[in-house]
Amino acid sequence: MKGDFYAHSPEGELIIQEYIRNAESPKLSNQIDAVYKFITHRWDKGLRYAIHSFIVDFPESLFQEFKRMCNTEFKVENYFNKKILIFDVFTFIFRRFCFQNISEFTALPFVLLFLKHIEIPQFIKDYDITKLIKSISVCIAYDPIKIMFINENGIYNLYNYFKSFTVKQTKILREIVEQIYDLEPFHRSSLSILKIEVGLDILLKSYRTSPNEDFKRLILNVLKMLDRCGFSDECRYDVNLFYDVTIITLLQNSTRSKKKYSLCLKDFSKIWIGILNGSKYLFKIDRIDKLLYFAALFSFDLFRKIDNVTRYSNLKVTKSISQQFYIMYLSLVTFPIHTECYNKLLKTLLNELHTSFQQYIEKKLISKLSIENQFLILQYYIKSAVTLNIKISSSDYEYIDMFFKMQDDIPSLSYFH
Repeated sequence: MKGDFYAHSPEGELIIQEYIRNAESPKLSNQIDAVYKFITHRWDKGLRYAIHSFIVDFPESLFQEFKRMCNTEFKVENYFNKKILIFDVFTFIFRRFCFQNISEFTALPFVLLFLKHIEIPQFIKDYDITKLIKSISVCIAYDPIKIMFINENGIYNLYNYFKSFTVKQTKILREIVEQIYDLEPFHRSSLSILKIEVGLDILLKSYRTSPNEDFKRLILNVLKMLDRCGFSDECRYDVNLFYDVTIITLLQNSTRSKKKYSLCLKDFSKIWIGILNGSKYLFKIDRIDKLLYFAALFSFDLFRKIDNVTRYSNLKVTKSISQQFYIMYLSLVTFPIHTECYNKLLKTLLNELHTSFQQYIEKKLISKLSIENQFLILQYYIKSAVTLNIKISSSDYEYIDMFFKMQDDIPSLSYFH
């Protein structure tokens, strides 16, 4: 292994020696030429050692020039050529996962440099980012770099910087997002909550202004990571912006068939239950339209759960699910005063949920629940049938009648029979 680390061709040795020599040159142009020659050389052998030498002996004056560019923008001579060189340097360092301990190579400053340079969107004509994306997928295998991307809002800035991506590039970037934000909770002390709060608000505003699937996926991954790392009740982002994002997503799904509903709705549902139960946010469902939208969101989540239960196991009626039932029940109470626009969105989802519960009851799966949870579901089911003008089948009626007759001896339930 040691031999492989140092093995390289005679030509490669000359490139390295020339690079080290020119790195000390007082002329910035010589340093740039040396860097360019190094990264464009075909390193068939000794790539690990080459990358090590490249980072350790990188021209200090050129690195400082790159850092100044983060602040002075167009005032630097040959700005865009140097900008492209920064991206090419990053791509070269992480072109392949060929390092054992990246911290030994002091590569982290180059990652931070790259992240700072994509904070302000700029148009670079005809720049192919395919190799850059591949290098990002390589470097995020290292947890400290994942954390840097999270704290610096790196993926959002990348989307915002380059704007347009091919289908293949988009697919890889979505995989990168999943990998970055699948962070283990023991890394929580390395996260900068203040930076994440700022980045999340920027992301939410961007989605509200220009909704797109990739921003939505990124928002959900950030929030799920915060929940997993125990920061849900500490991170202070604008929950009203998240509400707007939720409504946009609901409306996008309102014209789709049941089979084509976005599965991200279940993530929205889970996040909102956390928000409504949290001690930090004072978000109130204080208007009919809010009640409607939450009922629609929770209806989707529940009929998805019920459909899965029908196939695999029984429904677990948690505190969160009970809260969803109460909100949907209230929406049924206020149903006649909704506008036609609201009715169309909600009625479709409530009908689908009613059908799911109908199948659930017919298969007698409900009988496996506790008495209290059966009552909760049947109470909703009856109200749903009356409000939506759906006839209860004879078999369902028999089960409901039998259930309430059996509860005469239970004080808390006999009142309702």
